[in-house]
Amino acid sequence: MLVIVMPARTTRAPQHPRRGIREVKITLISRDHRILTKIAEELRQKALDKGVRVRGPIPLPTRRLIVPIRRSPDGRGTETIDHWEMRIHKRVLYIELTTPEILRDIMKTEFPTEVEVEMRMIER
Repeated sequence: MLVIVMPARTTRAPQHPRRGIREVKITLISRDHRILTKIAEELRQKALDKGVRVRGPIPLPTRRLIVPIRRSPDGRGTETIDHWEMRIHKRVLYIELTTPEILRDIMKTEFPTEVEVEMRMIER
C-alpha cells in the first residue's frame, strides 16, 4: 500500500540556512526485516546514483505484538496457553528532492505486497 501525504502549510519561516529545500520522508513497514532492508538499500542506491543527499535507512525500534491463546477449545482441563508473536519492523529514509525526476524514479519502484510504504513531503 502506498500512502502519499502532502505537507501542511505553516505560517512561520523555516530557520534552516538552506531555505526551500524539499525532502521526501519514506517510511517502510514490514514483518520481514530482510525484504525491508533490501528495499531500503535499493531506494538509497537509486537516490545516490542521481547524486542527491540521502539520510538513512534509519532502523526504528521493532514493535512486538504478543497474543496469548488458550490451547484447550472446550475450557476444561489444564490451562495451557500458547503465545503468538508478530514483529513489525520499520525503516525511514530522507531523500533530498533537487529535481522532479528523483521523485518519479522513487514512484516507479516496485514494492512487494509485504511492504507498506508511506511518503511525506517535507520543506525545510
